[in-house]
Amino acid sequence: MKILSFFLIFFSLIDSSYSSSFSNENLSSPVGSYFLNERNRLLSKGWQPKRMHRVNEYDYIGFEKYIVNKKFYELESCSVDNKSFCIFNYVKGDKCLRITTEGEEFRSLRVISISSECAPDDAL
Repeated sequence: MKILSFFLIFFSLIDSSYSSSFSNENLSSPVGSYFLNERNRLLSKGWQPKRMHRVNEYDYIGFEKYIVNKKFYELESCSVDNKSFCIFNYVKGDKCLRITTEGEEFRSLRVISISSECAPDDAL
């Protein structure tokens, strides 16, 4: 029960921070949508991909390497578990947007969460 409560609070905070931070831009919640569609929508609203791992020597592997080879440099990382979870970062002025996706194939990645959190410094 504690775990369920944690997830409910966690996702409600993400959704509310997203809603309050970006409500003036008429962005509806993208949770459940295809990542590529949401990315195109964000770019059309002036959001820019935040290039990751420019300074450190991060070695992309597997699915990450595939995504970066497609020139999606905003990729922070992907998990290597049963299901792939990937994190992508965007900026618009001084605002940040962090999108977490889930999926096994790039074209079918789905957005599972979004927040106004900025990428950690060690991922730049």
